[in-house]
Amino acid sequence: MDGASVMTPTARTKTPKSDVYNLWIGDSHVYTSASYSGSMDEVAIWNRTLSANEVKALYYGGVTGGSVLNSSLLSNGDNWTVEVTPCDSVSCGTPANSSVLSIMNAPTQGTPLLNSTDYPTNRTTGNLTAWNQSTVQVPGRNVTNIYKWYKNGVLNATMPNPYYDVGSNNTTQGLVGYWPFNNNTNDFALGNDGTQNGGVNCSTSVSGKIGSGCYFDGTDDAIGLSSNSVFTSVGDFSVAAWVRP
Repeated sequence: MDGASVMTPTARTKTPKSDVYNLWIGDSHVYTSASYSGSMDEVAIWNRTLSANEVKALYYGGVTGGSVLNSSLLSNGDNWTVEVTPCDSVSCGTPANSSVLSIMNAPTQGTPLLNSTDYPTNRTTGNLTAWNQSTVQVPGRNVTNIYKWYKNGVLNATMPNPYYDVGSNNTTQGLVGYWPFNNNTNDFALGNDGTQNGGVNCSTSVSGKIGSGCYFDGTDDAIGLSSNSVFTSVGDFSVAAWVRP
């Protein structure tokens, strides 16, 4: 029912019986109390047993109207296409396929605006401010905008930046952990998320240097990290954090 199995009856084999009656939909030739009351649509018969995946596909193919796909089937990073086949009661035309639609797998950002607090003269007495334009987060995942400031094309100021320091984009390398503490303890570098212990407060009510932060009570609060070789390997290392005792 609704694309999901609700029971598994004992398998039985039946041979269709030939008689003088035609097949009816919605009523019975034999049982007078078997008339169906209600609407019905998209009736189909196969000469085989459909698999569970086929039954599920038929459910989701119709539950939101055929031309609309229910969002419960979507996952971040999916690539979707749709095939449309025109059919009438005599024949079907040639199927046609849509272009690929990619489901969002990373937050997006419009072109930022850069202004001076000393606008429009832009003297050295004013601070520069980056105004975000239409930052969109992946549902269920907090987004943190990472700022890099260039003077005459040369980097002068930056935040830890997983885009450049981790994976195929890395240019400076070496970033093995980055916890922005913006309403969670997720690691934006390699996925070594922290676990809050002792009541440490990492909610949006805690003011941080950039966005929100975490507050430790000085008694038993801590953020636990899993034992990982990237933290325990012998060699040079650097640590950066904004702290306010």
